[in-house]
Amino acid sequence: MSRVRHSLRYATAAVGIALALAGCGAGQISQTAGMEPAVNGGEGDVGPIAVRDIQLAYPPQGVYEPGSTAVVLGTLVNSALTDDELVSITSPAGQVTITGDKSLPAGRSLILEMPAGGLPTSSSRPTTTSSTPTSGTPTSGAPTSGAATSGSGTPASGATTTATTPRPTTTTQRPVTIGKVTVLLTGIGEEIRSGKTIELTFTFRSGSVTIPVPIAVPTTPRQPAAGGSGGGGGH
Repeated sequence: MSRVRHSLRYATAAVGIALALAGCGAGQISQTAGMEPAVNGGEGDVGPIAVRDIQLAYPPQGVYEPGSTAVVLGTLVNSALTDDELVSITSPAGQVTITGDKSLPAGRSLILEMPAGGLPTSSSRPTTTSSTPTSGTPTSGAPTSGAATSGSGTPASGATTTATTPRPTTTTQRPVTIGKVTVLLTGIGEEIRSGKTIELTFTFRSGSVTIPVPIAVPTTPRQPAAGGSGGGGGH
């Protein structure tokens, strides 16, 4: 009899523990259920098209000055069963240009990447040519081609003149890569620094979306200010 009572007690205790554990787990929300994606960029959706992690590349000095150029980075994903296309990107902060194949096939993505030469610089100045002669003051009727001339200003007998033909300039363009484009925001109207966002409107054949876009976090350690105090002094 005592063995039966002990068995019933153990069985009742086991059932109670199981019910208690089930009650503790019921109705609880997972710790990761409300977590946001750990990305710095802005995001939005146009139906099945996802615009993700859109941001401006971090500028060398930490700020985009008025008139400078910024690179737009991010990813566009088309999860639809039909093809689409990135028609345009517009912004009140400046003019946006897109270089590359803007098609967005079904089930594929389009990467907004850094240009081949890196972040563009806007410190270029127009070159000026000087008309000041390098040796002496030219006299009236002085030749400009460097050929010997007679007193009348015409080429001397036996003198030959040579004409230089300018060489054609060639420019190399980056080959178009399917699934990757370069997006530049040029002619920035006002200063943009970390902590401030601008608006970009992405327009596809199927619709458009406007999202806030921040500056990306720096990828290199911040350098100490010039003249700052170093480590501890000598002992």
